[in-house]
Amino acid sequence: MQQAKRQEVSELFQLKTTTIKSIVKRCGVSLKTVYNVKATVSDSKNLKHRKGAGRPLKMSKNIKISLAAKLRKNPRVSVRRIASEFQVTQGLDISRESIRRTIKSMELSKKVPIRGPGITPQNEKIHVDWAKKHRNIHWHKIIFTDECSIWLNQGRIRMWTRGGRPTLNIPRHTPKVHIWGRISARGTTPVKVINHNFNSEHYCNVLNEVLFQTADTLYPDGWKLQEDNSSIHTSKFSCAFKETHRGRRIDWPPNSPDLNPIENLWGVLKHRIMVNAPKTIEEVESMIYSQWETFEPDFLSKFTSSMKKRCDLVIASGGKKINY
Repeated sequence: MQQAKRQEVSELFQLKTTTIKSIVKRCGVSLKTVYNVKATVSDSKNLKHRKGAGRPLKMSKNIKISLAAKLRKNPRVSVRRIASEFQVTQGLDISRESIRRTIKSMELSKKVPIRGPGITPQNEKIHVDWAKKHRNIHWHKIIFTDECSIWLNQGRIRMWTRGGRPTLNIPRHTPKVHIWGRISARGTTPVKVINHNFNSEHYCNVLNEVLFQTADTLYPDGWKLQEDNSSIHTSKFSCAFKETHRGRRIDWPPNSPDLNPIENLWGVLKHRIMVNAPKTIEEVESMIYSQWETFEPDFLSKFTSSMKKRCDLVIASGGKKINY
C-alpha cells in the first residue's frame, strides 16, 4: 500500500470519531489493512515502508548511467554485447534479461531506422514550406512517377528446411531489372522495363510512349506530373520536351522519397515478387508485368489519398523524414 494511503488511514483512526467501516469506505482499502494500521499505531511503530530484505540490485544508478552512455554511443549495439562488455570491463555478471528490463524502463526500443539521404536544416524549412503550400491541393489530379530497381533474390528470404540453415546459390553480381512506373487516383499506365542506361532522352521517350498518350484520356479535366529532382528529370532537354508536350510539372522538395506514394507501391511489388521466388531475371520481368496489372484504382487510392496526411506529418516533424 502507498505510504500516503497508510498515513491517511492512521490519521483517521487516531481521530477516534470515525468507525473502521467508514475508514474502509472512505480510503478504499480492505478491512484487514485498516486493522494492520491500527495495530501498528497502537504499538507506536513507524508507518514508513521497510526496505526489502532481498539481495541488492545489480543495476545500480552508476551502471544505468553507463548503460545509457553505451546506447547513445552505439544505437546498434546488441544486448548480448552489452552484457559481455560489463563482464570484461567491470567484472559484472548481469543477465541479458536484466539489461532488457532496464532499457525498457528508459522507454527505449530497438526499431528499424528510416533509410534515405539526410536532410539539411535548410531543406527542412523547404519541406515545411512546401507541405503548407500543397497540403490542400487536388491530389487526385496528380500523376506520381518514379524509377525502381528490383534484384533477383531481393529481400530477406526464408526457406523450410530440416537441420541447419539451407544454402541459396546466387550469382556474384546479382542481376536486376530497372523499371519506370506511374500511379494516380484513376489507375496506372503500363510499367516500363528499362534494359539500358537511363538518360534524359530515354526518359522523355518513356513519357511520350507511356504517359502522354493516356494522361489526357484519364484526365480530361487536367492533370499535373510529379517527379523527383533527378538530373534526368530536370535537365534542359527534359524540361524543353515537357513544355512542348504539355507536361505540367508540380514542384517537388529535395530528398523526399518519403512523400511519394509510389514508393509504398514499390514495396508491395517487391514483396509479391519475392514471395513467388523467381529463379531467373526473365521470371522477375514477367512477374513485374503480371503484378502491375493487378493494381486497381481502389487499391491505389489508399496511397494517393495519403498526401494530405503526409503533409501534416512533415509540418509536425519540422521538415524531417516521416515514417510513412
